[in-house]
Amino acid sequence: MVDPSKVVSASRVINAPANVVFELIANPDRQPEWDGNGNLDVAQLGQRVHGVGDVFEMRTTKGKVRENHVVEFEEGRRIAWLPAGVGEQPAGHLWRWELKPLSDDSTMVTHTYDWSNLTDPARFERAQWTTSERLMASINNLAEVAEVREPVRAAYAAAAQSAGSRDAEANTNCCGGSSCCGGQDQEIKFGRNLYDATQVSGIPQSAVLASLGCGNPTAVADLQPGEVVLDLGSGGGIDVLLSAQRVGPDGFAYGVDMTDEMLALARKHAAEAGVTNVEFLKGTIERVPLPDESLDVVISNCVINLSSDKPAVMREMFRLLAPGGRIGISDVVSEDHLTPEERAQRGTYVGCIAGAISKQEYLDGLTAAGFTNPSVEFTHEVAPQMHGAIIKAMK
Repeated sequence: MVDPSKVVSASRVINAPANVVFELIANPDRQPEWDGNGNLDVAQLGQRVHGVGDVFEMRTTKGKVRENHVVEFEEGRRIAWLPAGVGEQPAGHLWRWELKPLSDDSTMVTHTYDWSNLTDPARFERAQWTTSERLMASINNLAEVAEVREPVRAAYAAAAQSAGSRDAEANTNCCGGSSCCGGQDQEIKFGRNLYDATQVSGIPQSAVLASLGCGNPTAVADLQPGEVVLDLGSGGGIDVLLSAQRVGPDGFAYGVDMTDEMLALARKHAAEAGVTNVEFLKGTIERVPLPDESLDVVISNCVINLSSDKPAVMREMFRLLAPGGRIGISDVVSEDHLTPEERAQRGTYVGCIAGAISKQEYLDGLTAAGFTNPSVEFTHEVAPQMHGAIIKAMK
């Protein structure tokens, strides 16, 4: 029996196809990306829900593992589950998602929490804590992932497949016109032409072709032997491999990327190059699977502009760096007078233009995250009043 006083819900339109939105919900390993309650940590891959009776496990941020029993399911339209401790019966509170396509690229999404059948009084206070505002936070996060991150993921997956193809060396534009290199007229502004030929002579050709950046962060980060470095949004791995050369056998280079195709390509490149002091991790640049204060340097090449939560990226860089650590970043940055709307007129989000922030916004964001001595130096114009830039700061 449903008690209306114990049911809360929230709804909004997400500008993405229903199948894209549903995939983000039905794949448990994607749920921590949009969880508005902030209590989902990680789920194992391969648990995609396909019907009633499925059970998927999720580890919470408190380290507990819970089982989620699927009790409602309609592919692309509806899914609901009852949480429980491992090996226990569900406590009686239900989470439901309902999707209604409004067009090919628009979906009405409703998220509901129903604790009508919750019988344990000890859980009542926690249940009351879940409000419609918290449900809306999850939907808003889901919208950001579906509307921004998924198009980026798709574009870079296509770039990885193109760069890794047999005839990659014949491709003049590995990005298919849908990522940072934009098109043939943009090649000197983005991608492989920003690296010195002698510098990449020992790097697999497909790693060079897969470069979609707007600079050469390894050249500005002043990497030293023995240091531990992380490349945010490592793509095909070129900057990780170059970093591994600079830090030498006593150092280590990590790369983090959210795209399975890019990760596979980067690992292939490392194996081909015979480089062993590297590791490529799956994750997002807002949430890196590495411990606090574990790095000496963070680099990134034209990726932070793609994030829909740049303050989170800056806080994550600060968390990861040991005291005295530093960042050396290449990114697209706008002149201060341009509004977000004017930036969007100059290019797409996936093309690394529309999502760029201004020089002052970068400086303020780094300072707010805790960094000292931040600097932003323009290097070359990539669109009117938009520039490739070198960003540095210290912890």
